[in-house]
Amino acid sequence: MADIKFSLDGRAGVFPTGTTYLEMARALHADRPRPALAVQCGGSVRALRDAPTGDGAARIIDYRDDEGRRVYERSARLLFLAAAKEECPDAKVWIEHSVHYGVFARLSSPVDAYTVARIERRMREHVDMDTPFLREVWDADRLLEMLREQDDDAAYRLLATHPIGAAPVYMLGAEPPSNKYRAFLFGELAASAGALQLDADGGSAVDAREQMRSFLTPPRARSFALRAYSFGVVIQLPPGRGAVTPIHWREQPKYMRTFKEAARWAKILNCRCIADLNDMVHSGSIRDFVWVSEALHEKSIAEIADRIVSRDARAALVAGPSSSGKTTFTHRLAIQLRVIGKRPVILSLDNYYKNREDIPLEADGSRDLESLSALNTDLLNSQLVDLIAGKPTAIPQYDFSRGRSCAGPIVRLDDDQPLLIEGIHGLNPEIAASLPPEMRYRIYISALTALNLDPHNRLRTTDTRLIRRIVRDHQFRSSPIEHTLSMWASVRRGEETWIFPYQESADISFNSALPYELTVLKRCASPLLAEVGEDSPNHPTATRLANLLSYIDESDVDADIAPTSILREFIGGCAFYAKSKRADDVD
Repeated sequence: MADIKFSLDGRAGVFPTGTTYLEMARALHADRPRPALAVQCGGSVRALRDAPTGDGAARIIDYRDDEGRRVYERSARLLFLAAAKEECPDAKVWIEHSVHYGVFARLSSPVDAYTVARIERRMREHVDMDTPFLREVWDADRLLEMLREQDDDAAYRLLATHPIGAAPVYMLGAEPPSNKYRAFLFGELAASAGALQLDADGGSAVDAREQMRSFLTPPRARSFALRAYSFGVVIQLPPGRGAVTPIHWREQPKYMRTFKEAARWAKILNCRCIADLNDMVHSGSIRDFVWVSEALHEKSIAEIADRIVSRDARAALVAGPSSSGKTTFTHRLAIQLRVIGKRPVILSLDNYYKNREDIPLEADGSRDLESLSALNTDLLNSQLVDLIAGKPTAIPQYDFSRGRSCAGPIVRLDDDQPLLIEGIHGLNPEIAASLPPEMRYRIYISALTALNLDPHNRLRTTDTRLIRRIVRDHQFRSSPIEHTLSMWASVRRGEETWIFPYQESADISFNSALPYELTVLKRCASPLLAEVGEDSPNHPTATRLANLLSYIDESDVDADIAPTSILREFIGGCAFYAKSKRADDVD
């Protein structure tokens, strides 16, 4: 048998044909402090138990990589699903959404702290034994039969209409008995459960009292933890950026309330998974679904306007992550305020950027436009006081092409003119700090997707926002998809630093996700994703998003989407982006 020459992270060796990436990593990187989770070979992510077919090179993926964190979470999900099946054999499990650097799961049977501790202990036993994650490749008929036996209607209907040929099915153990729990998961897993212990010698971020909550909790550093929460279970994971243990738990009641509301409406509208959405596309009922979804948005925005007026707030601050629809939401909120007799003025925080040379630098030398320090907060706060006092105020206008703050319009507010301040830093306590708390009303907006592929494969909110951004950047910013994908990691770092820590300080949250939107975005996004070549570092992300969209059927509902819809901000036809500016917009 011929040997092959292969390099991992710059270290090369000669190996017999059939040597796996895992065996190569152990031979070449025995001193590696962090467990390898997968490898990137060319533009593809490969499982460690795969073997290259010839000479080549690959990059080791660990938890510091975005793809590595996805592999880790997917592996933790399988471990949780198998352990839950062992401890609660009659319970069905739904993996629902993210929460505080973890994943929220729901069981069909009641869950208490003791049950959660038993499941966690079972998971840790597999980690301590380094139980392998076994992958088998099944044909579609065999996979559908398994899903039928598991009474997994959502996954069965999805895959019955979108056959994938050879399907990876995962389980625990190298020699599983016939009754071993099996799961169909989208994407690669780690080689074994032991890889989920990122640093056995590291200190745990979980306090001592919590470690003693049950005699079932092992006294060791924990790279993951389970917590009974809100009628379900949170699988707590490290936040990345070098962390190896979960951070201290922080309640997120407003965030959870938003997801619960989305799930409630999904149930009312009979659209709880992608298979339901696809059924609507083919039956023609998607048009009615679009109308109702948009009406729910309008109802929520009208209620927010009522709350602002009832508080007699003089400034409403709108903040949220990239591609959440802040601009369109703010204009729609302005309309609802006009309906109840107010004359709002929109103020964009983008106009308070400092001159380019005064904006702080990122590590790569580029200007950090995500940083709060990029804004002239002193000028903003002093002007807010003057505006609320009714003084004529010269609002700056930022020229992004020159990187300069320029003179803008003179604005003077009357008592019936609340300010709507829009920008990513709207929830930061340094913004509008000059105003008394009773004058401020803070709104957090994000596209929090409650619709999942099936009970065990969730649709990430960040993926939906990235698809929105890809479509918008291509259509309105002449930005190649490679640029959008390359910038996304920096955007996400900015959100983690400047937005997400303050989301629970909002007075109210607005969910800008539209359950039907991916059936519309797919038409533009899929061809763009196909342009990303295999040699691109962005190919794994493009492939993952393309695979996701392949399970979603396109709809032809453009004529049914109102010009004021948040989705119009991304697909075009938005009434608020007309060339003629309204007199009451200061942007």
